[in-house]
Amino acid sequence: ELKEITIETTNKNFLHIQREIMFSYLNNYHVIKLNGKINKETREGIMKVLNNLIALQVIEEDSTKILVKDFLNLKDISIKDIIRRTDFITRSILENWIETINQDRYEIIAQMDPTINKLRYLLYRLIKNVLSNKSNIKSLDIPMQSLLTSWIVVNNMEHISDESRRFARFLKTANLKVKEKEK
Repeated sequence: ELKEITIETTNKNFLHIQREIMFSYLNNYHVIKLNGKINKETREGIMKVLNNLIALQVIEEDSTKILVKDFLNLKDISIKDIIRRTDFITRSILENWIETINQDRYEIIAQMDPTINKLRYLLYRLIKNVLSNKSNIKSLDIPMQSLLTSWIVVNNMEHISDESRRFARFLKTANLKVKEKEK
C-alpha cells in the first residue's frame, strides 16, 4: 500500500514546509505532493532537503506543484550496513580532520558530512517503521532490543562528524600557523 500526503505550501515559510517533508519521509509516505505557490528561495530549499533524504526523487514539477516519489524498499535495508557505513565515513572524517592541521581539508569533510545525516534519517525511518509494525523486525536480522542502541550509536557518530566539520571550518577561517594549530 502506497501512502500519499499532500503538503500545501501557499503562505507557509520554508521551515514549516521542511518540517512537513521530514515528517512525511520519516513516516514512510511514498508519494509527497507539494501544492501551492513556491518562491525561488523556498524551491531551492525544498530541493536541498530532498537531496538530503535517501531515495526521494522529484518526478513532476511545475510552478505550483512538486511531486516526489520514494523509491526505497525498507526491506532491502540493513541496520548493520547503515552502522558500518556511518562508522567508515566518520572515521574518514576524523582522519581528514587530523590532516587539517597541515592542510585545508574542510571541503572534503563538508562533502562527507551530509551522507551521515542521510544515513541517520534512514535509520530513524527504519526503526520507526519497525516500531509501528512489529512484523517488520524479521526482515532486519537484528533483535528488537538492539534498535535503540543502533540509533544511539549512529546519532553519536553523526554528532562527532558535525563537530569535526565545525572544527575544520574554524581552522580554515582562523588562519592559524601550523604550530598554533598543533597546540
